[in-house]
Amino acid sequence: MTVKRFDVRRQDKSYRTSRVAIPDVFSDFLFGQMLEGKEEQIFADIIDAEGQILPAHIRQIQSQKQESTGKEVCEFELELLDGRGYGEKIYLDEQRRVSKRSLRHEFIRKIVRCSLENVLKEFPERADYVLQTSRLTERNYPYN
Repeated sequence: MTVKRFDVRRQDKSYRTSRVAIPDVFSDFLFGQMLEGKEEQIFADIIDAEGQILPAHIRQIQSQKQESTGKEVCEFELELLDGRGYGEKIYLDEQRRVSKRSLRHEFIRKIVRCSLENVLKEFPERADYVLQTSRLTERNYPYN
């Protein structure tokens, strides 16, 4: 793997990755594969946006039906093993899309999936960008 930095001086740095390394932008796919393979826990190397390779422990906590909707939700826990105490709980909806994330590091932050209509209502000044991005996402990822 080669990481390219584009700052004052361009730097390229090469790393040898393991067979279980995955860029963090694709880490959501691991959860679906864990469900298909019936794996309860795995260890993987997560490659972050800056090129750092971070060992992680991912485990499926449980699958349950949501009381409010009656739909099945799968819950996973991701813990980075680099000593910083970073962890996440990830919830997948019935279509195996991330519906909610709860990030834990110094404080807890929750991220929840919402509809396109809600995003446009909250950020009307960014409507052009949001609509353009959503069209690209729909075209490339029909299951989003």
